[in-house]
Parts: sequence; structure tokens; C-alpha cells
Amino acid sequence: MKRITVEMLRKHHACEGQVELFEETFPKGAPVTMRSLAKAQKVGLDVLWCERLLTGPASAEYKKVVRQASAEYKKVVKQASAEYKKVVRQASAECEKVTAQARAEYEKVEGQAWAEYKKVVRQASAEYEKVEGQAWAEYVKVTRPALVAALAQEKQEVDNE
Repeated sequence: MKRITVEMLRKHHACEGQVELFEETFPKGAPVTMRSLAKAQKVGLDVLWCERLLTGPASAEYKKVVRQASAEYKKVVKQASAEYKKVVRQASAECEKVTAQARAEYEKVEGQAWAEYKKVVRQASAEYEKVEGQAWAEYVKVTRPALVAALAQEKQEVDNE
């Protein structure tokens, strides 16, 4: 096969959207070259769909290459995945270690902060109670004589009635 055409795509039931895109990109058809393949991929054509155009020995040879490439791909990806997981486990362990250290330091500092807070609150509370007590004593000192005087006046008004 030297050229792929719109007619070939339709004959092999390519979807209409891809046929239209192919026709816009390659109005006279596409020569079977790496350059045409790259151009087709760049515009969004599903170039792997062209496997359906292969028959006989060409199809068998292509499938052989695909099997070998697929096996190599899987081997490389498996190794890369194992290395990735190893690195992630190490990074996670280091993160856990650093986080634990930070958490311990935080708890130490938090404990110190709470102790200082409680000390300041106790002091403020004692000062408040002292001032409040003095204010109450002054309040009583001022209001008791007024209460006694008011009650005494009340008694005289009742007696006078």
C-alpha cells in the first residue's frame, strides 16, 4: 500500500469524524510515510486504527513487532513501577519520621505554652479576685449605712401613720 485514501477509510468503516479530519488534512490521500503518520497524529487522527487496513504477511509481521514491543514495554514499565514504589515508600518513611519529630517538638512546646497560660491565668484570676473583693468591701461599706438609714426612715414613716 503506497497511499491511504478516504475511500479506503470508508470501505473499512472508519468513523465519519475521523474520515472528515483525514480528508481536511490529506485532501489527495496520505502517502504511507513517517512524515504523514506524524502529521496525522498531530491533528488528532487515530493512527493505530490503520492496523485494520493490514492483511496477510504484512499484518502478521506487524503483529509480531507489536507483541515484541509490548513485551518490552511491559518489562520496562514493571521495572519503573517497582522503582517508583520503592522511592515513594522511602519518601513516605522519611516524611513519617520528620513528622513524628515535629509532632513531638510541637507537643513539648504546646505543653510549655499551656503551663505558661495557666500560670498567667492563675495570677490574673488572683489579682481580679483581690480587686473584686476590695471593690465589694467598699460597696458594702458605702451601701450598708445607706440601707440602715433608709430602713430607719421607713420605720419612722410607718410609726407616723
